Amino acid sequence: MSLVDRLLNEYAAAFRAGDTDPWPYLDQVDGDEREELDRRMDEFLSKVEPVAWDPEAYAGSPAARIVDQIMPSLLVPQGGWRALLPSLRIGKQIKREKVDAELASALDADSPQEAEKVATYYHDMEQGNLDPRGVSEIVLAALSGIYGTTVEELRRAGAATGPPGGAGDVVFARVVGDTDEDFVLSSEDRSGFTRIKGEPDRIDLLFTDPDYDDPDR
Repeated sequence: MSLVDRLLNEYAAAFRAGDTDPWPYLDQVDGDEREELDRRMDEFLSKVEPVAWDPEAYAGSPAARIVDQIMPSLLVPQGGWRALLPSLRIGKQIKREKVDAELASALDADSPQEAEKVATYYHDMEQGNLDPRGVSEIVLAALSGIYGTTVEELRRAGAATGPPGGAGDVVFARVVGDTDEDFVLSSEDRSGFTRIKGEPDRIDLLFTDPDYDDPDR
């Protein structure tokens, strides 16, 4: 049995027992194995019957008290977005394709090319390969709506992600000057657009300029 198979089986057993946190398992692998485990967790969740929520039974329960005690630390987990975003997504049993589609819709990414770019940027956020300081409030507001959290909580977790280069030796650089200069995101990840020619478009700015105020919205 491969390491990914073992971790998936352990996660599935923990999930059925009520523990939906994926991070203890994702944290044991990196690179291709981590992406494979993440994908297979998605597949597992797509086949699991959602558990009915009973707010009356939850209120005042031991689980509720534990959540109240540990929630502050969970909001800024070790690893920042790289830990928090997959945890939120898998905990809510949402496949990444659905997050990609909802985020693209919220950002008015109407063309297939824009939607694909949004998905790639979000992938980089989950992998810790995007500088959190550059992500606009517009993107964070959209994600907070998808995950039922707040912009402030996402921003705090982003601050815990660490400086660029902390995940996968990623180096970010913005070349400022004439519009015919390159807008560079130098990275070893497989984002598919580590170098953007010419002036960045509105999707690039949404994810790389914290002060960007989208005129099309």
